[in-house]
Amino acid sequence: MSPKFIFALLLLISPSTFILAYNPVLNEVSVPYEVKTIGDLNTQTEHLGELKGDPHMYEFAVGEATELKISLLQIDSGTSVPFSLIVVKQNEDKGGVSEIGRLLGSKVEWQSVEDSVLGLNFSKSQVFTAELKPGIYRAEVSTPENYGKYALVVGDNSVREGYFATLADIYAFQKFFNGSAFYIIKSSYVNYPLGILAVFVAFYYTWRSRNRIKGLKNA
Repeated sequence: MSPKFIFALLLLISPSTFILAYNPVLNEVSVPYEVKTIGDLNTQTEHLGELKGDPHMYEFAVGEATELKISLLQIDSGTSVPFSLIVVKQNEDKGGVSEIGRLLGSKVEWQSVEDSVLGLNFSKSQVFTAELKPGIYRAEVSTPENYGKYALVVGDNSVREGYFATLADIYAFQKFFNGSAFYIIKSSYVNYPLGILAVFVAFYYTWRSRNRIKGLKNA
């Protein structure tokens, strides 16, 4: 069985497109309080960040009235890190900011979620929603000590991507939260096609062995 045939079989048994539930963007902060820009509030995007002593700041501009949907994810380790999230709007006339709302770490209702696609178990906060008017907004993620890995989830509209693009996103999640790409094997997007391939290969070699034995008997 040639490698080309195996590769073609993997493509055949793997769905060509998926409704992508995750769209990770790595937030790498080079200086404290560096502001990261969020461009799209509608397409679901996970901004992966790690607090290392300072809060993380995000900024987004709203051109017309829109609904904000935002939440937090963290690895389910049994004890939830008390992440907090606050959203504010910059005042155009008098300066300063006005608070839109917040998720307070000590009052966040963390829900355990098993994600078979990513092969990870998460603790997920409730979704904070707000109707935003045109203006400049900021969101801050913090904890009392400002340490811990999180995903800031913005928007709820999924996008379609191909199988290998989806695998790349799964790889990004696994590498960020687990520190190793090896755990990608736990994803159903990986082990399901491999399981089917293993059954097919076993069937193929069993069939070929029987034909060889039958040929020897008839010789």
